[in-house]
Amino acid sequence: MPINTGAGASSEYFGHADYEASKAAGYTPTQIYDYLQSNQSKLRGGNVAGGGGIFDIARAQADAYQQQQARQQIEQKVTQQITSLKTGFESAIQEQQRQIQAQQEAYQKRVEQMQQQMLQAQTRQAAAPQTAQVAAPGKSMIIRAGASSRFSRPELQIKSMNI
Repeated sequence: MPINTGAGASSEYFGHADYEASKAAGYTPTQIYDYLQSNQSKLRGGNVAGGGGIFDIARAQADAYQQQQARQQIEQKVTQQITSLKTGFESAIQEQQRQIQAQQEAYQKRVEQMQQQMLQAQTRQAAAPQTAQVAAPGKSMIIRAGASSRFSRPELQIKSMNI
């Protein structure tokens, strides 16, 4: 149903009843105001532009409606930007968590390897006992693990001294 003048007291002129009927039919304040601008011949008396009637009411409501629409568009854009940032942050956090998990796993493997190496070193050290051998009196022949023979150098001898 197009905007028309059939709802009010006059079917020839647009009035308050026509305005309310148009709003009830689903027309926006901007659409009604545009209709009145294009059809100012359908206004009379106080309803003409500047008369404080329906034209001025339609203009004020159209302005308010447009401001509300602009605010809603801004809110939608801000909401979309926030959602986009939130999504970006969440994916960055997830990536960092994956990296931390991988680093922890690598660290744990290195710790396990070091523990294995320590156990192996302890086992090797315990497996090679020291063997003591007795040599001539005053000479000890301890051969340590991994050595092929005792360290051989002449023993320190004190020579007599004339005083």
